[in-house]
Amino acid sequence: MLNFGFFKNSPQQISANFTSRVIANGGTLTVTEQNAVLALVTNLQNSGLWNKMLAIYPFVGSSAASCAVNLVSDNYKGTFSSGWTFASTGATPTGANTFMRCNNFNTLTLLPQFSTSFSYYSRTNNTFNGSDFGCQLNPSTDRVGCSIYFSSFSYADLNNFTTGRIGVASTNTRGLYLMSRETNSLMKFYRNNLQYGATNTTLMTTALPNAIYSVGAIDFNDGINYSSTNRQCAFAHMGVSLTQSEALNFYNNVQTFQTSLSRQV
Repeated sequence: MLNFGFFKNSPQQISANFTSRVIANGGTLTVTEQNAVLALVTNLQNSGLWNKMLAIYPFVGSSAASCAVNLVSDNYKGTFSSGWTFASTGATPTGANTFMRCNNFNTLTLLPQFSTSFSYYSRTNNTFNGSDFGCQLNPSTDRVGCSIYFSSFSYADLNNFTTGRIGVASTNTRGLYLMSRETNSLMKFYRNNLQYGATNTTLMTTALPNAIYSVGAIDFNDGINYSSTNRQCAFAHMGVSLTQSEALNFYNNVQTFQTSLSRQV
């Protein structure tokens, strides 16, 4: 069943557990990164948002071993394909079948059908046609995914890539991109602290994909096809729905985290 970040543990314990998991996975964190993670957890708990998180990847530690670790729990550790580069500012895929597969994170079995949220913090401004996160079971139209830039638009898809889509003309691909489905007829897309595009009020009946989620690409779960991005990622999450006010608080918390690491955009 769902294993969200219910805070029976203090921020200090959660942060310490995360650091221990990073080290056990072969990674390291600087003191500055450890303090930033501690502050992030504290702020998310104080904002009432921690309980809505199923996975958070802070992309700290400048290595695959560090960036693959989930802050919320020891579940859903990522596996990186080849073709990524890692730095203190995040992780950058090449855009050629590059992805981080979030192991065992099946959107159909882990998340409520009509209560979901996903995000990606992009530090790159470009016009590369690619998808930045999500999953789809080929050849079904069931999809969770976001293309921050594709043919001059940003696209957010929840449940279905036709009726469950929001498209917005894209002029800058940097920032926190977040999509949230609150009900079967209420879906919103956000960039930083503002709603991005119109609310989608189409009545949705489509299930979430019976597929494993990836960061850095939409993973078609056939072992062959990945629609990948080359935009540097400095944060990603998966969880239940966020209201508009919660999305604003979430952005403020994530931006404070990025600022503490001198990598905000």
